[in-house]
Amino acid sequence: MRFFVLLLSFHALLCAGVYYAKVEPVFTYTYKAAYAGEVNFSELSLEGKRSTGGVVVRLDDSLDVLDMKHAKEKLTALTKTATLTKQSIANSRSIVSFKEESFARMKDLKTKSNIEKENEHIALLNAKNQLVSLEQSLENTLVQIADISSYIALLNDKIEKKNIRVPQNFLIYKIHLGKGEYATQGAPLVEASDVAQGKLTIFLAKEDVDLAR
Repeated sequence: MRFFVLLLSFHALLCAGVYYAKVEPVFTYTYKAAYAGEVNFSELSLEGKRSTGGVVVRLDDSLDVLDMKHAKEKLTALTKTATLTKQSIANSRSIVSFKEESFARMKDLKTKSNIEKENEHIALLNAKNQLVSLEQSLENTLVQIADISSYIALLNDKIEKKNIRVPQNFLIYKIHLGKGEYATQGAPLVEASDVAQGKLTIFLAKEDVDLAR
């Protein structure tokens, strides 16, 4: 790890001397691979420099990006299916309501035969069954939408974790892997520090410490 070394001169009352000190960052971070994979991008030129806030190391995420594309297409299709099913349910409910009224008017009429009444009753039951079937279909579609939405969220997280970004102005000490190398899960990829704050350590001779007491 690289450190900034400062040469400080102090003029004491009793004696003067040259003292050595080092400034270290308060917080140092090691970015590790959340997933195993081949490195397909590594900005090695940023070693020893401040981060611009962009991607420093990228693990191969091509399959994840492709899965994301297909998942979003499926979500779009499912969402359209759900919309159309809701419209069919609304129409089916209207049909059920109409047939209920029609059967209610017919069932007590002596001018209608039992066969006619039975046929009307069967038509009502069929309409209700169709409504139930559509409602079940909608529930299944909504479950699929929830599942695919969760999968998309997981893919987003996976892709994000395969693209290692270091906050802007952090000092990048070390980039461990170059393009084409393979990262195992948990392997260190980048070491960087927040240099907005630092801690100062001063090295004094024993004699000067004794004099300062």
